[in-house]
Amino acid sequence: MVRRDSLFGLSVQTLMLSLMTPTVLAQFPSRNIPGLNTTMSPLDSTISVKYKAPENACKTAFDSQEQLTGYITIPATSADPEQNIFFWFVGAREPTEALTLWFAGGPGQSSITNFFTGQGACSVVEKGMGNLETVVNEWGWDRASNMLFIDQPIRTGFSYDSLNDGFLNLTSQAYILTEVSSADTNLPPILRPNGTFPSVTSTITTTRQAAAVVWKSLQGFFGVFPEFLPNCTSKALGINLFAESYGGKYAPVFADYFHEQNVKREDNTLSQAATLPIHLHSVGIINGCVDSLIQTPYYPSQAYENVYGLQLISEAKYNELKADWASGAGCRDYLEACYAEYSTLDPNLPVLNVTITETCVLATALCSNTYSSWFESLGRDPLDLTHVMPNSYTSFQFMQYLNLPHVQQALGVSVNWTDQNQYVLSNYLYSGDWAFGPIAPLVADLLNRGVRVGFLYGDRDFTCNWLGGEAVSLAIASEAGGDYATEFPSAGYAPIYVNESYVGGVVRQYGNLSFSRIYQAGHHVAVYQPETAFQVFARIITGADVSTGQPVDLSSFATKGPSEASKKLPVEPQGGHTCYLRQLPQTCSVEDYTAILLGEGMVISNVWYANESDWSPSIVTEPTSLTGVDELS
Repeated sequence: MVRRDSLFGLSVQTLMLSLMTPTVLAQFPSRNIPGLNTTMSPLDSTISVKYKAPENACKTAFDSQEQLTGYITIPATSADPEQNIFFWFVGAREPTEALTLWFAGGPGQSSITNFFTGQGACSVVEKGMGNLETVVNEWGWDRASNMLFIDQPIRTGFSYDSLNDGFLNLTSQAYILTEVSSADTNLPPILRPNGTFPSVTSTITTTRQAAAVVWKSLQGFFGVFPEFLPNCTSKALGINLFAESYGGKYAPVFADYFHEQNVKREDNTLSQAATLPIHLHSVGIINGCVDSLIQTPYYPSQAYENVYGLQLISEAKYNELKADWASGAGCRDYLEACYAEYSTLDPNLPVLNVTITETCVLATALCSNTYSSWFESLGRDPLDLTHVMPNSYTSFQFMQYLNLPHVQQALGVSVNWTDQNQYVLSNYLYSGDWAFGPIAPLVADLLNRGVRVGFLYGDRDFTCNWLGGEAVSLAIASEAGGDYATEFPSAGYAPIYVNESYVGGVVRQYGNLSFSRIYQAGHHVAVYQPETAFQVFARIITGADVSTGQPVDLSSFATKGPSEASKKLPVEPQGGHTCYLRQLPQTCSVEDYTAILLGEGMVISNVWYANESDWSPSIVTEPTSLTGVDELS
């Protein structure tokens, strides 16, 4: 996903003229935020938390639900600039100790994207022409847990190091901190809006480095808001960490780092008076790219013999790729070498000074070129292989909403929101982070410490596909040893009963480990199957049977059913596309783009229409229920 910028409040006629006028529209957020509170952390006086209640920014199921937005500010050091980490906290609909941390992937993907596309308390709709509002998300995850969304690493989403004026090129999805170049002046101003952005440089370029910043941010947050740190009076409730996509790497590495800090507290290497323990009860990964050496060989299979009967590459290409992997040359050879080199790194080195080897960067490039980058040339969406491009698989109005001045004031932010920071993505790729490993042993360690681990994979995704995810789950069980090594692979796939009339997928579960294949879902599972995603999430964090939601004894529980999740499914019809300017490469056709460059059509709430008559208000469906988790027999 990518970002767009604020044009709200301008008339359709003004927007039409803006396509043809030479001036660039100014969208600089105010740096004077009313109602913003600043508190120094009682645990660490160098960390401050700026926060406010974001009035009317997100309609929740109940007015009693507490919301807080703001920044955790970590001061500059000799190695790093000041870091302002954005957070959005939403209290659960019903009282609970459970708290779930949410991290999007990317790297550089804003967690607030998921806030408005499934996991959060609300969604954005256009009730009148140019009038964006929020409505309750029936299956938001606040239905079962307090939720804390964090934009990381620094420069992701609303997070920033410094405030810099510039403009955003909506065709490249990169912001530029210079005057408009001659090349950019060829774009209509509406495709290069002005704004305030973070810097373009960063010292945080690996997941391990990010883990240290996240841990410190949580120390600041819980230091100021200790009431949100679960007391863990119930074995089933506590802190959960869920992540998506590249979050398949974040979640295990973050969890491992948190555990290291807990151990240091226990042996007094870290002051117990100046820190708080962060004990995870469950870790969830949604369509995660977790362990590259395990998952990479499954890209050809998902393209050639997927469960939707779409043969997207030739048999010759498929056999060539399989043979390439089997030979151990190229991608596989460099990945194995990267793993070997990475495993020799001293974990006691300063986290922000990890040596990144050339081998891992080469592995990243070779594996991408050989096994996945060619997919987009097929004209298919790698996030949903059943759809062709352009593909507007959900509403992206929230991208406009988050850049409206009154919303930015409500949230207490001073930068324009970006969905995917291209500079963060590039820095991670060129550090070799994608190729670091192995990661599976870190997840196995979680199991052996009694942490519940759940995998959810939409079966229409190519980018981090379910075949590779299934392989990761089996490798983790093997690595964990003991009963997991034998009982998890022998557990059968049971239906996921979402409600009395719908089966949303299948799950293999033994003990604290589960793997769910979600039917008819792309990369962002909650967009496609919101109720299914919620029910699986709720069952994981409560330690229930993922198949039915019934309470079980996880010390010996195993699902029963077929040994493979091989059910074939039909390709569902793809509807027409909507051209969202802030999601231009994903949602706009070549014809749309050409018309925009020619000054044709009109823009309403940052959606391009060929004719005004093409506009229609959002269809708003009232929730049928707002609370509760289903338990089906």
